[in-house]
Amino acid sequence: MSMERWEPDDMGLIRNWVGRFINDPSFMLPPRLSGHLWRSGFDTPAFDVYETDTEVVVKAEAPGYKPGDVEVTVYPDRATISGKLSGEAEEKGANYLRRERRAGNFTRTIGLPTEVDTEHAKASFRHGMLELRIPKAGEETRKGRRVQIEPGDIQH
Repeated sequence: MSMERWEPDDMGLIRNWVGRFINDPSFMLPPRLSGHLWRSGFDTPAFDVYETDTEVVVKAEAPGYKPGDVEVTVYPDRATISGKLSGEAEEKGANYLRRERRAGNFTRTIGLPTEVDTEHAKASFRHGMLELRIPKAGEETRKGRRVQIEPGDIQH
């Protein structure tokens, strides 16, 4: 009895899907995927997502980041938050015994529980905490919008 290698016809499709998923997991997000969070990158901040009667609120812990290190883009059914953190320059001639400062990138896409008004989204960043407040949509809108992050107090 001999063994033969099995290679199904659609294996190429599976490889393409897995490759696309690894490079951009947000393509899998269905509209209004309530509370589901997609992660990628080296060190993704912890997120809280909740809604009130009038808005959707996203809070992210991002210690060590500055407002200029983080980018927020809001779409009618999801928000993408990404950041880049640079480590400090290494000392020449220093012999490190241990180095725990981090550097790298993260990207996270959050499915929102309802359609939102992208034009009136506001983000603030203070003491390592990002807060994104997005009013619920009155009428459908289909374009994404990058949100400027402003320093300010976070509401509790």
